[in-house]
Amino acid sequence: KQIPPPFNWPNCLKVRIIRARNLRTHSGRDPSPRVIVSVRRQKASTLGHQLNTSPLFDETFKFVVTDPSAVLHVAIQSQGMVKASYIGHWVMTLKWLYVNPEFCHWNNIKHWKNDPTLKPGCIRGWFPLLDSEFKHNHTAGEMEMEISWTYVEDWGNNWRPPRAKALEQLTENSNETKLRLGDIEAVQKMLDHFPLLVRVKRVTIRNVAFYLKDLFLGYKGALEKKGVKEEALYVDFLESSRTLQLEKFRVGHTINSFMV
Repeated sequence: KQIPPPFNWPNCLKVRIIRARNLRTHSGRDPSPRVIVSVRRQKASTLGHQLNTSPLFDETFKFVVTDPSAVLHVAIQSQGMVKASYIGHWVMTLKWLYVNPEFCHWNNIKHWKNDPTLKPGCIRGWFPLLDSEFKHNHTAGEMEMEISWTYVEDWGNNWRPPRAKALEQLTENSNETKLRLGDIEAVQKMLDHFPLLVRVKRVTIRNVAFYLKDLFLGYKGALEKKGVKEEALYVDFLESSRTLQLEKFRVGHTINSFMV
């Protein structure tokens, strides 16, 4: 199914948290669940429910999002007297809502490619929750959601993302990359079995300068701040060859072993 013209770039992410079922208990005690929905530096949460493994939420949240690489993160926690405990979560990069809506963990879903009543960028149904290590072991429970990333005229015209320092931006990017990768063991296994071997005899790095000071200068770097001297960590020469040598019975490195 193709997206009919004209196509306006989506700017409004709407997430409806409908309900959950079979949520994981802790030490024989039913959870008191609350759902936290986040994308980049935007975050919203539902009201909490007391001692309920299958709560009805039916709450809708809207976010201003135009970047298809942004990651939607839906986490569910159990509220406690001192701190919240983790139940499970669900993750999806927004581009897949258009490219392939089934490229996510799902149980029974409908989307714009298999349901003519839904607009492009829309998906709804039941989604299994992953554990803290991104494993789908059927123990955390499921959540029913309706998600749409569409164009809404005049939506977010006056919205500006909050300012972030360089280190904050780097941390945000790192955290989002972890969400995209998911199960690290599965990623390593995939790279070990990828049908491509690498033979590299030597890797040499010359004349590299790392300008790290900007990470700690706030909102302006050394070039923007008058009177601040540029300082860098210099690497004149770095070479690796011994660790890349192959054993006699191997014809090449796997992607995983080469990267590690």
